[in-house]
Amino acid sequence: DCIPSNIVITAQKTIVLIDLEWLSLDTKMSDFSFFWLFLWRYPKLQNTIIESVAPKKSDREQFRAGLVRQIIGWYGESVLNGGREAVEKKVVFFRSHIWTRYLQAAGESFEALMDVK
Repeated sequence: DCIPSNIVITAQKTIVLIDLEWLSLDTKMSDFSFFWLFLWRYPKLQNTIIESVAPKKSDREQFRAGLVRQIIGWYGESVLNGGREAVEKKVVFFRSHIWTRYLQAAGESFEALMDVK
């Protein structure tokens, strides 16, 4: 899982990734878009990651596609798992979460995605 809790920074400032059983074999941007979503509380860090890993337009388009696939997958999985009451709670959550704004903006452009607040 490419999430913040699975990244270790050593005393020597070396970055070590752990717990890689869900590492993607998709495009090179898939794991970065997954990780980026979990940093929604840290927009400056999100921007740093984008600048580091997606300098080219083709990288940014792959990133955007990976983000859309990930969010749609989460939403679809959440709606399919649970009874009516659970689904209603999840719909309320998703309407208010920043991931929904990311998904809407990603449908427009990479630039719109980067402007989400």
